[in-house]
Amino acid sequence: MKLPLQYIFLLFFNLLFISNFLAQTTIWSENFETGYSDNDETAQDNNLPSGADWTKTGSPSNWWRVESDNVLSGNYSMSGRNTNGIMTWTSETITISGYTNVSISISLKEVNCEAGDYIETYYNIGSGNVEFGAGNGDGNFNAVTNSITNLNATSLIIVVKLLNNSGNERLIFDNILVQGTPIPNGHLGPGGVGDIDGTGDLKVWLRADDLDADNDFTDNPANNSRVSTWADYSGNSNNYTNTGNNRPTYNSSGTYKAVKFNAASANAEYLIGASSGSYSDASAFFVTKAVDPGQNALLFDNPTYSLRIEQYSNTGLVGFTRYGIADYTSSLSSIFGSVALYSFHKTSASSNITIRVNNGQSNVGVGSSAAGIPYDRIGENSTTVDEASGDIMEVILFENKLNAAQINIVDNYLSSKYGSISINSDLYDEDNPANGDYDYDVAGIGQAADGSKHEDAQGTGIIRIKSPSNLGNNEYLFWGHDNGALDSYLVTDLPTGIESRVERRWRFSETGDVGTVTIIIDMTNIGGSIDAADLRLLIDADGDGEFNDEPGTSIISGAVNLSGKIFQWTGVSIFNSQGLSIGSTDKDDTPLPIILKHFNAELNSSKHVELTWETMSEINNHFFTIEKSLDCIDWKIVAEIKGAGNSAKPLKYFSIDESPYPDISYYRLKQTDFDGSCRTFDPVLINKSTNYSTTESLSIFPNPGDGKLIFLLFENFASGDYLIELIDLSGKVILNRKIHMGLDNKSFETEILNGLSLKKGNYIIQVKKAGKTVKTKYFVI
Repeated sequence: MKLPLQYIFLLFFNLLFISNFLAQTTIWSENFETGYSDNDETAQDNNLPSGADWTKTGSPSNWWRVESDNVLSGNYSMSGRNTNGIMTWTSETITISGYTNVSISISLKEVNCEAGDYIETYYNIGSGNVEFGAGNGDGNFNAVTNSITNLNATSLIIVVKLLNNSGNERLIFDNILVQGTPIPNGHLGPGGVGDIDGTGDLKVWLRADDLDADNDFTDNPANNSRVSTWADYSGNSNNYTNTGNNRPTYNSSGTYKAVKFNAASANAEYLIGASSGSYSDASAFFVTKAVDPGQNALLFDNPTYSLRIEQYSNTGLVGFTRYGIADYTSSLSSIFGSVALYSFHKTSASSNITIRVNNGQSNVGVGSSAAGIPYDRIGENSTTVDEASGDIMEVILFENKLNAAQINIVDNYLSSKYGSISINSDLYDEDNPANGDYDYDVAGIGQAADGSKHEDAQGTGIIRIKSPSNLGNNEYLFWGHDNGALDSYLVTDLPTGIESRVERRWRFSETGDVGTVTIIIDMTNIGGSIDAADLRLLIDADGDGEFNDEPGTSIISGAVNLSGKIFQWTGVSIFNSQGLSIGSTDKDDTPLPIILKHFNAELNSSKHVELTWETMSEINNHFFTIEKSLDCIDWKIVAEIKGAGNSAKPLKYFSIDESPYPDISYYRLKQTDFDGSCRTFDPVLINKSTNYSTTESLSIFPNPGDGKLIFLLFENFASGDYLIELIDLSGKVILNRKIHMGLDNKSFETEILNGLSLKKGNYIIQVKKAGKTVKTKYFVI
């Protein structure tokens, strides 16, 4: 174990002045004070739900009552005196479904008791009475508190049994307290767990695919540029920052965008959080592709605690460190060179931390219940040991330990997003290639084997599902989509009575039967007017990916407009492996908009750039903006063209730039609605240094196609080596291929898929050479 001298003062400071015990919320209590009088035999109604808070059985009743003699605290306690038989006190049914880590405590006392007398405390969470705590009443205790912790269930009943004989023997109990940690009830966090407005338990959420947390996945830094700020998406502004050569770099060259920490660098690369401390009750998740730095590798760290991908010194095992105290090592191997999911979970009542790596789990004793999960920084200012190393794609921190159901949901969200990582409970199987790779914006609801649950989720997508009618243990419902466009352009598989549907399709994985659910869809990003009466949920009941073969029972009406463009359906039944899309019965009233057919730029004989585009229809279209750029980063307005407002027919537009840049110019089209919302389309390239008749031209056919064959026609490309990339709308590179063009190739044709099949959706095909890129769109229908 390493103990740098600079940590000694900080260690003692933290031990003396920092406490991270998390107060629990009182769920139910009984102290026999309010509403009671001396010698009271009747239960009061001091708690929800309405009705008696408890019942009691046994006789004689006149000695089995609330009394003022020999009280434990206050004015009254519950007393059984000279019972000569078994007396039983039973609480009402206490609902604990909204809490995790539930605890019970009961104060007990005996007076003049002897051998054979007893008082026993029990709890029942659905599988019968379970005794907890001390229970003998033979004179060996005067006053004790029986307690139990870490219960997770839907409901709870407390039972107290006692027995004594004559001779003024008393058994007394009081101060019954049920507490728990409220389950995060947000639905917009990872996988649909937690809030993103800063009010809930989600404290840190870092996503490398959206580094500035603005929900724009196209404005990330250039590959290998320094990362000054990794912005927090949790709503707490817990951004992680650094300056100068201590900054890590942005890595967009791999399959997944990441922040890259180079432990081999001469300068330590690490990021410092906007806040500092640790949580003794917490859950933390990390998706990484770590590089073995030698001695050890860190995730979250502070002067007191550290989460380790590899424990010091070169152990090859995951661990947790209390600086100056000990290094604690799990049985789980460190994973280097491949994408892995690490998570750490701890309650404030326990001195154990549960560590999970992919599908492995290890419970590690860390010597103190006060020990916590730190969040001061990622990595450390060190170039010898204690460094962050490799790519980090996503970081999530909750202040309270998630319940078992929520951990499973977050695991499945991360597994689906990052290539189907092997996890403990893989409950969503629509994310694999065989089922169509519905791995975008995965979220879920469900209930774990211990009764803990999560019943309301939306996550990063537009579909929210809540209120399952029949949720039981080990039952879950997950959903994700194919990243299809939120418009109806080129969509043809329409069931009878449906005039348009959005291209995007969702798929579901159900474990067990959760019953019917409420589905809420946020259509804010779907342009145009939407009438609830026209909306339909379209269910792909046979799971074949097509909607035109579905019967009328798979077309669900009844949408209610909650506010703005948010619509709700209740009592919806959807089952394992089924699909869903959004349709309209009136494409004029609720068109689910069709926007742009094409946007082209051509150099004419005067060396001016002619810009043409065509829309298939327009809804609330205020104007178009033509912009140009030298580098696709800084854009200058060329022209603004008035839109048609609303149109159901194709319209063609034209503009001209008489002053293109001397060599390369990029042009793009932006469309702005009357409400100020806008959409920017992909840029096109013009090279003014070439003759207008020999401008590079890239054509795709057939387009739209079936995703099985793609032919590219290159015209007037210079000789040399070119890289062809096929990219989906999330930025994921599906295919890359190198080709060579000779000097005489004025026209060159090639097929690029080579047997690969693409799922339905929109794609970008780009051809690169020496820093120049030509892009075009491809559609699979």
